[in-house]
Formats: sequence, C-alpha cells, structure tokens
Amino acid sequence: IAANDYGRGRGVYLAGFKLGAEQNRLLQRAIWFASGRENEMAKRWFSTNIETEIAAYPQTKKFIVINNSNEPQTTVVTDGGGREHKVQLDANASKWFGFDGKEL
Repeated sequence: IAANDYGRGRGVYLAGFKLGAEQNRLLQRAIWFASGRENEMAKRWFSTNIETEIAAYPQTKKFIVINNSNEPQTTVVTDGGGREHKVQLDANASKWFGFDGKEL
C-alpha cells in the first residue's frame, strides 16, 4: 500500500489486491482515506462486520444488509441517520429495512 497527498485528497495504490472480506474493507477504508474523510467512514451506511455489507436505496427509502459468508453473522449497521441497528443474518442471507429501521 502506498499513499501520497494529491490536490485536496490523496492517491492510494494497492498492489496485489484480491477480492475477499478483509480486502474489501481495506478498499473501503482506502477510498475514505483518499477523500480525506476517514473519520466519517463509520457514521453512515456502515456495517461493523466485514463479512456483511449494507446498501441504501434512497428513492425507495429502503436499505439491505447482506451476509456474504457461508456462516451466520451478527453485525451492527449504521443507517443514513447515524442510528445503529443490530442485525443477525443466516448464512448467505439478507434482510431489508425501511429508513425508519423497521425490518420489512
């Protein structure tokens, strides 16, 4: 990994990047770092468990939490309003929520 200041952000180089939960989190952190906003990463649309992810769909006011592993997982997700929700997911499962935090 190499990083250099560039303009109002940073350039980040990841050598030998391979897909996987740890590498995906590294990429996410690198993107926030490159934008100079690393302190904001966990404040909105964030999942604490690297085996899970969260995706928001503002036009429908819904978000989904996805378990990308073959094992059950528990995570805490932070929604767009900064509210935290504990979510338990079966292996390779997902759950939909409204922006109010209620499971759909």
